[in-house]
Amino acid sequence: MPIFLHGHLEHLAGNLVGQLYMGSGIEWGIGFGWMAFLYLITGIGGNVLSSVLNPAAFGVGASTAVFGLVGFYVSYLFTNWRHMQRKAFGQIIFLVVYCSVLILVNLNVGPKRDEKVDNWGHLGGLVTGIIAGFAITEALDARDRYRGKTPQRFTEQEYEKRPACCKTFCCNFLCWWFLAAWFITLFALFYTVVDVDVE
Repeated sequence: MPIFLHGHLEHLAGNLVGQLYMGSGIEWGIGFGWMAFLYLITGIGGNVLSSVLNPAAFGVGASTAVFGLVGFYVSYLFTNWRHMQRKAFGQIIFLVVYCSVLILVNLNVGPKRDEKVDNWGHLGGLVTGIIAGFAITEALDARDRYRGKTPQRFTEQEYEKRPACCKTFCCNFLCWWFLAAWFITLFALFYTVVDVDVE
């Protein structure tokens, strides 16, 4: 898989710094298993979108997965906004600024853009990370409900005010369905529309 290959030492070092900085915090919050899943699924999602939209390009590197971690942070902002308002409002400001800067710095557009940077791969990792972030959050909520606890991101009063469908399997199912539909669409496009023999 391209996420385990890198073009040169600088490329490897840049991705490692991103993985360690973002990944360690995410892993602490969701656990090793979910972090490994997030990393692999976003790396694959980014590479498949790149293959669909730019089949003639060759790409290596873990930046698709690194952008998946940024995508997870974006979903975290939406799913944990109230929790952060109560516990750590500064975290909201930090995540908004951090994610915005990372996305803007890595857009790689304009007359001086680097042809070797795979924007479609970055975008695919970001989108996959957002969708997977919602799915993982709902799975963690479902785990807490199964154990008879209020999900960690809510107070008991907030949780009681949630719609009934969000206290059952419904929201969890919808998030995983969207993730599956995203990959089914990508692979269907790749195998039915993309000319992989392009010169």
